[in-house]
Amino acid sequence: MSVVACHAEGEACDVVVGGIPHVRGQTMLHKQIEFMSHHEWRRDQLLNEPRGRCGLNAVFLLPPCSLGAKCGLLFAKNDEYVPVSVSSMIAAAHVIVNGPDAEIDRLKIPTTRFTFDTIAGAVDVDVNLKRESSNGFNIPKCQAVTVHGIPSFVFGLDYELDLYGLGQISIDVAYGGVICAFVDADSVGVSIHDGNGQKMIEIGERIKNALRELHDFVHPVQADLHGVSTVVFTDRVDRDNSGSNTRKKTNMAAVISPGRLDRSPSGTAVFARLAVLYARGDISKETLSCQSIIGTRLYGRIRGKTMVDKYEAILPSVTGRAWIHSLKQVGMNPGDPFPEGFRGADQWGPDEYKRGRTVTYDPHNLELPSGW
Repeated sequence: MSVVACHAEGEACDVVVGGIPHVRGQTMLHKQIEFMSHHEWRRDQLLNEPRGRCGLNAVFLLPPCSLGAKCGLLFAKNDEYVPVSVSSMIAAAHVIVNGPDAEIDRLKIPTTRFTFDTIAGAVDVDVNLKRESSNGFNIPKCQAVTVHGIPSFVFGLDYELDLYGLGQISIDVAYGGVICAFVDADSVGVSIHDGNGQKMIEIGERIKNALRELHDFVHPVQADLHGVSTVVFTDRVDRDNSGSNTRKKTNMAAVISPGRLDRSPSGTAVFARLAVLYARGDISKETLSCQSIIGTRLYGRIRGKTMVDKYEAILPSVTGRAWIHSLKQVGMNPGDPFPEGFRGADQWGPDEYKRGRTVTYDPHNLELPSGW
């Protein structure tokens, strides 16, 4: 596999640009089913140790199914596939415009727009470009990527959850590409910084497991998308005095599979957080600056409103940056005793967990079209 390795605001992502055989399917969902049936070992080979690690994501660039789309994207996490990954889309967009196969002559300055085909639908992306001189050539350099997200909505506010040792805590649950549960960090006795990472992971996993036992949150249109995937610790939203009066700021820490902190603020969590803040009347047209545990930021805003079945939803957009740091060819030595890699308990958790799959989005039980 040909891979361009990036990070998007700190979150690592391998963008697989070549080496994947033709994946059949009339939709991206069908392609994911085909990929999981015949090529999942490639995901494991890439993300498991020793070639990968538990903090690595992958996005596979495939031919699109939708007319007019630039390419189709399959988002692979270590323990799950997700319909949308904002950090992976930011990384993929950066690779398309500044990677080794970039079609520089087709880029428009200052903004190039294209569409990604995803399981969640078509997603428009704006790439902000600035012309820079390098070795006598004027090259359009990517400055930032804006992902115009899918409709995001709130399942419910102020769910009461009673956890041993923590007492009764209040949880907001919203969808922003994955289903997120939000908890105020102060309410569980932690502050959002890297030094509290292990404590947030422990509490976040307990909250996620408890919510899955008590509530089966199901997307009203995509029934296979169910269950809380991400627990996000939040603090208050303040006015951002460093910019204009139309900007607010907050800190976020997202606990994701297989039990780790997202290095970025998590773009899907920003989508969902905007939906929660809008439902509470805490934000409307302002830009929300979201800071991660390592100080990186994503900027979110609401560009419109819509409905998803019975839910009032927002149309969010998130802006962030990515950096390419290496190019690699990933293959398999015939004598390698770990062709699909391995997972050590020190990083991946106990054996019964690290061998299992997190069933947040599992289309294995879906039927392929007749005559497939």
